[in-house]
Amino acid sequence: VIFDFDKIHSLRSFYSACKIQLQLPDHFGNNLDALWDCITAGIKLPVVVYFINLTPYHLRKFEKQIGFSRACRVGNFISVAGTAPIDAEGRTVSPGNVYEHTSRCLAIMLKAIQEAGATADSVIRTRIMLTDISRWKEAAQAHGELFADIRPACTFVQVSGFISPEWLVETEADCIIE
Repeated sequence: VIFDFDKIHSLRSFYSACKIQLQLPDHFGNNLDALWDCITAGIKLPVVVYFINLTPYHLRKFEKQIGFSRACRVGNFISVAGTAPIDAEGRTVSPGNVYEHTSRCLAIMLKAIQEAGATADSVIRTRIMLTDISRWKEAAQAHGELFADIRPACTFVQVSGFISPEWLVETEADCIIE
């Protein structure tokens, strides 16, 4: 899909153009934020859009309801959505273990990045969200095992909670493929 960026001046006009050109349903707007970020950052190349979906089958019913994809690739930019510490059946892995939660989130995230055509080396930013910031070192250990040599920009933040109270961590990432 090639967008005429001279006619796209607002988020609303962008959503409208995407809906028409990509034939997206109304609920899909949340997935377009990464595209809009590219436009406002000045990326005006022909844009190829990929929506990567690695959600376990039994949880896919929520994708339409919520309006999300595991990852979205626009040209050479990939954004990975909040990733929870779940197994293929949707169960929380290693309840109570921040290190294992972070490791699982990063593994799911990396799989999405690979499905979008990139590698861990392409990651430029990560976000680690914890329900208890005092346990950040446990999450940092898992993050460091994957990213010690890559060293993306990284932010650790505390949140009040996630969809499941068992989840202690979620991760997000942004990538640029060169």
